Amino acid sequence: DSMLEVNQKPLDFMYKKVLEDINYAIDHLPTKSQNADFGRLTQGMAKALKARILLNIAGYSNKEYSGAEEYNLYSKLGYTSESQLYTEARQLAKSVINDYGYKLEKNFGDVFEETNQLNDEVIFSVQYTQETKFNTNDSRVHEYGCSRNGYSLTMKKYEAVDALGLLCSDTKITASK
Repeated sequence: DSMLEVNQKPLDFMYKKVLEDINYAIDHLPTKSQNADFGRLTQGMAKALKARILLNIAGYSNKEYSGAEEYNLYSKLGYTSESQLYTEARQLAKSVINDYGYKLEKNFGDVFEETNQLNDEVIFSVQYTQETKFNTNDSRVHEYGCSRNGYSLTMKKYEAVDALGLLCSDTKITASK
């Protein structure tokens, strides 16, 4: 057997745990208005992440997975249909927009302006700092973990994101105190 297959839990096990954690986060995180520290996790961010996770799960209903263990993964996670995933994802996304004060910038390019980091379009971000306790020496540290050498992101909060496979596959995550 391949070392990649030894002691591997099935995909539905991982998604069940992720959904448990994200549901807990939605119930217990502060709202955007209760959180004075920009960049901290909020209910809106958790709902946005859950919507994205549900869309990922729906992707396993694609015919290219037909015959694979992952096909129609939703049924192993307590959902009755692919449509139910899309409906919940839509409701979560609408809640993020309507209930938490997030809105699009009038000019798309303004989102990326260095002087406009604290805008209402940003649901979650990590603010750049030159303090080495938060950054590595790689100048591209805040590009979702993609770096020239494959090593970056010394902040512990990225471990959860990496577990979801949202970072580059060649990125090594390390925790720091």
